[in-house]
Amino acid sequence: MTWLDPWTGLLVAGGLLPPLIALYILKLRRRTREVPSTLLWRTATADLRANVPFQRLRFSLLLLLQFLVLALLALALSQPEVQGGARAGKHAMLIDRSLSMQAQDGDGGATGAQATRLAEAKRQATDRIASLHSGSFWMGDSASVMVVAFGGSAQVLSGFTDGEQQSSDAVETVEPVDGSSEILEAIELVRSALATVNPDDQEAAAPEEVVLEIFSDGRIDDLSGVALRPEESIIFHSIGDPAAANRGVVSLGMTRDPDEPSLVKTLARLVHWGDVDQEADVELRVDGRPRAVLPVPTRLPARVSVDGVLRPGEVEVAFPAIALPQGGLVEVAFSEPDMLPRDDVAGIIVPPPRELRLALLGADDFVLRSVLESLEPAELVEFSAKEFLERSQQDEAFSRSFDAIIVRGTLPLPLPPGRYLCFGNPEGLPGVEVFGTKEGAVVVGSRSDHALLRYVALDELVVRLHAAVVPTARGEVVIEGSEGPLAIASVAPSLQLVIVPFDPLDSNWPFQRGFLNFSSNAVQWLAGFARPIAAEPRALGQSHRVEAGGAGRTVQATHASGRVRSAMSGADGLAVVGPLDLLGIWSIEVGGVTTSRIAVEGPGEDESRLDVANELQVSSPNGQAVSASGSGGGRRAIWSWLLLAALAMLALEWWWYLRQV
Repeated sequence: MTWLDPWTGLLVAGGLLPPLIALYILKLRRRTREVPSTLLWRTATADLRANVPFQRLRFSLLLLLQFLVLALLALALSQPEVQGGARAGKHAMLIDRSLSMQAQDGDGGATGAQATRLAEAKRQATDRIASLHSGSFWMGDSASVMVVAFGGSAQVLSGFTDGEQQSSDAVETVEPVDGSSEILEAIELVRSALATVNPDDQEAAAPEEVVLEIFSDGRIDDLSGVALRPEESIIFHSIGDPAAANRGVVSLGMTRDPDEPSLVKTLARLVHWGDVDQEADVELRVDGRPRAVLPVPTRLPARVSVDGVLRPGEVEVAFPAIALPQGGLVEVAFSEPDMLPRDDVAGIIVPPPRELRLALLGADDFVLRSVLESLEPAELVEFSAKEFLERSQQDEAFSRSFDAIIVRGTLPLPLPPGRYLCFGNPEGLPGVEVFGTKEGAVVVGSRSDHALLRYVALDELVVRLHAAVVPTARGEVVIEGSEGPLAIASVAPSLQLVIVPFDPLDSNWPFQRGFLNFSSNAVQWLAGFARPIAAEPRALGQSHRVEAGGAGRTVQATHASGRVRSAMSGADGLAVVGPLDLLGIWSIEVGGVTTSRIAVEGPGEDESRLDVANELQVSSPNGQAVSASGSGGGRRAIWSWLLLAALAMLALEWWWYLRQV
């Protein structure tokens, strides 16, 4: 409690209370009266005492009531204010709409059903707004309310307004998002709304006091960065069950069988935020239909504390390879949903295996062409080095359009971005340095575990003449010869290379089965850089760029929940739809026709944690930690209540006095 004018109250109390007491202890100067008997005058018997100036103070209800009246008047004149129930002034409703607020442990009200935490937060915020606007003379003026929703980003839904209906309607428009919970941006938006400029002197006006009312489960990632200003205070409305546990699917991985590209194997990482171990059935779905279930329930370990920080229990599961000749949507999900269904499933888009598209550069080579044709590529195009370089300079995407480019002899330098299998002199290639030639080499070592050497026998390989090379930092020796490296793999952001520093015709390799296997492995290994197993998922909250095929076309992204994001293509035929703020699969439609699907991945394991914080720790202006736990808030004047109490005491005193007369 604070006192705006304590000295006035003290002066009034000091000037009135002592005289009141004195009136009751001073002995009255009595006048002589003749009466028949003192028994007929009861009040006179009390004054038949010794003739002294003062008498002993005796209990009197009138004295008590009069004392309370004067004391309450003195307190009212001191203008006291209490912390934690302010009605008038500025109030900012900050509503958490992150993934954890979709947990179904809220109060369903009269329906008895389990509502989400967000629904409960909206209900409490609406009730709070109603209470702030039920003002009267005794309760103070109605408040000015602002509504801000926050998650991974913040959104102002209503500026400061005295209209109760406008604020309540703004609360109802809060939509859930699947991102993390960050509040700093929301607080900055409130501060921006409060910033005013004096039009006379163009100087900043004095900061207005504001109460930040936070409706959240307290799982706020950037809370440690919040520093309250002197004019700011917090009321924390804690939402959710403090003992809530949860499990979730946080990541997926895919591998493709190198021998049968249509076969894919799925890996998943599961986490569990609970204090006891749990078992759950996990299933694999393809395009929404169950495809496989792990034979036994998966044991999910309890969460653990690591250096004082809680970490979820986690486990990885692997499903047997399944055939996806046409690709599809692959999902891993718990068979039975829990309190937070949104993170019980994770999906990824798997494109169909793409047929090989190869380019052959250099002199006409029947042997090398026959090897490549045996791979049954969808396209095998032959170019001269000069022609290939010219086409690449005209079109930056030309060289990247091939899964692998096989070069024998003259290199198209500078090498355009792409994936290359190079036979012959490697002068000018990244990943190696050339310092001459060597003769009569045999294999003395190899990386047998490398994908390039699967089913490749090298015991009988003899090389008559090869370039003497040493690998650079990006080069990895795959085959080591008696006179130096005979095969090097080099991976860079724009170039992936398999370098064989000799012409196959300068060796006995073309007459061995290992040459066919090595060439096939090299092409498949290089093609893997061009053909990811699964489409790269989008990060939560990002927008997506769509080629609409013309200007003024409607592009729409639709989530399984029904949420829609729309955009119109510009003059360049491109449209940007978003933000894609929900986990899962979004369908992209152009002109009403579905053209593709996009998987959106989650914010991470921390948003799957559902236990509720009982307090918020923020920094105050004096550098000390301030705890807000469901109470507190702005200052509220209570002088009107004290004045009302004084009037009530005065009425009671008058009634009692009349009764004694």
